[in-house]
Amino acid sequence: MENIELYKSQTYTAPDGQISLAGISIINSFIASQRLQDPDWLALDKKSNRRYLPVLPTAWEWVWVIERGELTGTFPRRVARYYHKMHAIRCPQTFLQELGNLARRHSSERVTYRFQFVDSFDWEAGDFGDSGSCYWGGRSGARLMLASNDALAVCFFDEQDRGIARAWFVPVDEKYIVFNGYGFPGDPTLTIARTISSFLGLSYKQIGLANYGSTTGTLYINSGIGYVLGQPDQIASINFYDFGWEDEHADSCHHCGQMLYDDEVYYGPGDLTFCESCYCDHCSSCDICGEVYWADEVRYVNGHDVCDWCYTREYSICNKCGEDVRNRNAIVIRGKSFCQSCRQPKPETSPG
Repeated sequence: MENIELYKSQTYTAPDGQISLAGISIINSFIASQRLQDPDWLALDKKSNRRYLPVLPTAWEWVWVIERGELTGTFPRRVARYYHKMHAIRCPQTFLQELGNLARRHSSERVTYRFQFVDSFDWEAGDFGDSGSCYWGGRSGARLMLASNDALAVCFFDEQDRGIARAWFVPVDEKYIVFNGYGFPGDPTLTIARTISSFLGLSYKQIGLANYGSTTGTLYINSGIGYVLGQPDQIASINFYDFGWEDEHADSCHHCGQMLYDDEVYYGPGDLTFCESCYCDHCSSCDICGEVYWADEVRYVNGHDVCDWCYTREYSICNKCGEDVRNRNAIVIRGKSFCQSCRQPKPETSPG
């Protein structure tokens, strides 16, 4: 993992207005998708015989704004001037608005970021702008899955060293996957992917992301998307990635199927695993031997849960009242057991 040192404070200042390689690819694809015979285009030039919009020149300056030169202004304004001057094509406002949205979304701002790569995920929920993350709630086992597969987190700090944002960062075959970003406004995962890719000198690309190796759904991926970071030729063909990780740390409740981790597990007969609720409903432990049985295999005797085996060894039935009596407390007379109450002497009565 070149340039990645764990727990080392890194500082990176993103250049202002630079459109990323991923943004360039997305914009070029958007331009190539335009059909000049569609109504929005024909409304501006009904006599046009063109079918497709020409690509931008290879010398095009991929920045948000240029203040000097032949083509000045913001990115969409320069595009509109270029097509009108070089190809006599007028661009619809809807096209220019979307073009501007794409360019701005993938343009860097002159912001200084402070961050660390870490391999321990023991902070409290909300410490890095992630108070809504299920990885500190019902899917806390996902952090174990990440750690077991050599995943990292990239954590961002403000100037007072307070946590402000984070995302998961997974090395994969000389590439990196970034997902589940929190803390930054807008699309925090995109902001983090763009920042770290620029810091590492790599390109980035949005991809579909899943973990089909586990049926538990523990590794929740926000919106089912992430970003792959790598050299342009390495990531060009990647549109989807499956981690394929098994949930080796998880148990499930034998009765209701709920996923369980660590101290959530209760063990029943035959070491079957249960959640607390199902364990209380369906299992019981013997107060004498301590073994766990199915609830219907344990009887309630004088305030105690007792299994059949211990009941046979430890209890008798009072020959007079029929109540259960612990052998050590029973009085045996002529082979018959009596409880203490039934063998109390009758009070003597004075003669008339």
